[in-house]
Amino acid sequence: MVRESWYGGDGWRQMVDQVVRLKPIADRLGATQSQLALAWCLKNEHVSSVITGASRPEQIVENVQALQLLDRLTPEILAEIDAIVGKIEPDPARQD
Repeated sequence: MVRESWYGGDGWRQMVDQVVRLKPIADRLGATQSQLALAWCLKNEHVSSVITGASRPEQIVENVQALQLLDRLTPEILAEIDAIVGKIEPDPARQD
C-alpha cells in the first residue's frame, strides 16, 4: 500500500521535522500549532479558502482563535515559517 511505504520514509521524517521546528514559533506567539497553521493559511495570499474540521465544540473555539494571530504574523515570522516549510508559490495552471 502506498500509505504504508510513505509512512516512516524520508518524506514523512522531513514533515515531522518541519512540525517540530514550527512548534517554537507557535509557542512564541502563544498559540497551538493548529492555530498557527490556520492563521498561516488565512494570511497566505495564495490560499483562496480554508476548510477546518472539528469533532468537538472546543475544537471550533480553538480554530476560531487562530484569527487572533493574523496581526502577529509579521513578514519576519512568515519568512521564518517559509524557511522551515519552503515558500509556497501559486500553481500557474490554477490561476485565472
